[in-house]
Amino acid sequence: MVKSYIGGLLEIRGILALIVLFSHIDQLHNLLNIRGIGLYETNIAGFAVTAFFSLSGFIITFLLMNEKKQKGYISLKHFFIRRTLRLLPPYYLTVVVSIFLMIIGVFKFPETSDFIIGVVGYLIFVPNVLYPLSLAFAGTSLLWSIGVEAQFYFLWSLLIRYTNNFKETFLCFIILFIVVKTMIFVVHPTGGLYALINLTRFDCMAIGALAAYYVVNENGKMNRLFFHPFIQLISTFSLVLPFFLEIELFANLENEVFSLLSSIWFFNIAKNERFLFSINSKILRFIGSLSYGVYVYHFIIIYIIARLNISSSFLLTYFIVLLSVLGVSHLSFNYIERPLLKVKKNFSSQ
Repeated sequence: MVKSYIGGLLEIRGILALIVLFSHIDQLHNLLNIRGIGLYETNIAGFAVTAFFSLSGFIITFLLMNEKKQKGYISLKHFFIRRTLRLLPPYYLTVVVSIFLMIIGVFKFPETSDFIIGVVGYLIFVPNVLYPLSLAFAGTSLLWSIGVEAQFYFLWSLLIRYTNNFKETFLCFIILFIVVKTMIFVVHPTGGLYALINLTRFDCMAIGALAAYYVVNENGKMNRLFFHPFIQLISTFSLVLPFFLEIELFANLENEVFSLLSSIWFFNIAKNERFLFSINSKILRFIGSLSYGVYVYHFIIIYIIARLNISSSFLLTYFIVLLSVLGVSHLSFNYIERPLLKVKKNFSSQ
C-alpha cells in the first residue's frame, strides 16, 4: 500500500505558525505598547507563508497522487467536500468575528459599498483579491492566503485528475507562471495585476507538488541529489538566512527560491531516514496540529489584547498573546475542526 502519512510535517507547521505569530506581534508592537525587535522587518513571516504554500502543495499532491495510484481515479466530489470541511469553518468564523467587532466599535466600520464588496468577496472565497484592493476587513488580512490555497486546490485537483504526465505538467506550470509573473512585473511593477499575481503564489505550491511527485515516484537521481549532506546544509542555511539578511530578488523571485529550498526539506523529511535536521518535538507537533487556527485567528486576538491594554511588559505580552492564540485555536480544533474532521473521514481518499 502507498504511504499515506508523513511524520515530521506537523513540527514544520508548528514552526511556521510561530514565526508568523511572533512576526505579527512585532509588527503591531506600537499597538501593544511594547518595544519592537525588528523581526517583522526581516520579512521572515512572508517567507514562512511561502513555505506554508509549498507545504500545502506538497501535501495535497501527495494525497491526490496516492489516491489515483490506489483507486485509479480521483473523486473530485469527495475531495471538494474534504477541503470545504477543513478550510471554510475557521475561515468564515474569522470573518463573522471581524464583522461583530466592527458592529460593536472595536474595529472601524468601512464604507457601506466597501463592506458589501468585502462580504461578497469573502463569501465567494476571493480574499486575495480584496487584500491588494485594501478591502479586507480588520483582523482578516491573512485570509488572502487561505483563498489562494482554496483556488489552487480546485485547479490542482482537476489537473491531477485529468493528466498522467505529472512531472512534465508540473514543470510547465511552474515555468509558465514564473514567466507570466516576470513579464507583468517588467510592464507594470507597481500595478494591481502584479500585486495580485505576486500574492497568488500558485507556482510556489506547484514547486512543493513537484517534490511530492518525486516522493511518490521513486527516483534514484533525485534521492542522491537531495539526500547529499551538502545540499541539506545549503538548503537549511538558506532557510534561516532571512532572519539575519534582507533578501529581495528581481520580480520577488525570492519566494520561488525559498519554496524550492523548503521543498528540499519536505522531500528529506518524507524519504530520508538520515536527514541531518529531522525534528521530533511533542510541543511543536501540538502547535502544528493547531496551526490553522493559530494562523487565521491570531490577528484578531492581537487586536483585542491591544484594546484591553493588559500589559506593557515585553515578555508578558508575548506570553499572553501566545497563550491566548493557542487557547482559542485549541478550542476551535476540539469543538469545530475535530468534529468536522470526523465527518471528513466519510469522504476519505483511502
